Amino acid sequence: MLIPALRGCLFFFPHASHVFDGAATALFAMNPTVVLTGGIACGKSLFASFLARAGCEILDADDVARGLQAPGGAALAAIREIFGGAVFDADGALSRATLASVVFADPAARRALEGIVHPLVAEAFSTWRSRPSTVLRVAVIPLLFETGGERDWPHVTCVASTPELQLARLMQRGHSERDARARVRAQLPLSQKINRSRLVVWNNGTPGELREQARAWMRRVAT
Repeated sequence: MLIPALRGCLFFFPHASHVFDGAATALFAMNPTVVLTGGIACGKSLFASFLARAGCEILDADDVARGLQAPGGAALAAIREIFGGAVFDADGALSRATLASVVFADPAARRALEGIVHPLVAEAFSTWRSRPSTVLRVAVIPLLFETGGERDWPHVTCVASTPELQLARLMQRGHSERDARARVRAQLPLSQKINRSRLVVWNNGTPGELREQARAWMRRVAT
């Protein structure tokens, strides 16, 4: 179910009213962690930044993955073994742009990279969740459903935008239309992410409108 007409509003599914009822409330009280997911270029990072300003503790899977691929990162040896030296610069650093051009053009290559990175990212999140916390934690996991990770995260919010806005934002970041479409296709259809989430935030408006939605989200989830 995709609703392009929605601009800037917090859209709750019928079953969302039960997110924090009964046993779920007890579980949340013991481990106050929720997941933010959504389509590429839908505004997950911006939404998460507003939540961080409100006092949430954020861990973003993309940031973890970048660290794993940075100099000295735990994923580099396996990436070099599978993809060879062509995806590395002359100084030995991984060229993320070159690697991205390979994996977004070849599903098999993308699966191979995910097989390296995703287990390491999952391990980082497991360690993070095991530490005590007194604040609401928000895990930003763009590929939550693609990796089957929703089994471990019962409280999921999806940030969504229209397909036209996704493409426009990606092209504003410097991607060609062809590359932008390939990146969108590489993920699970946004409609499926929406249908499998408990809460949905529509980001078809301005950053200011998204900030207000973050405040509304906090009132619903954190109180």
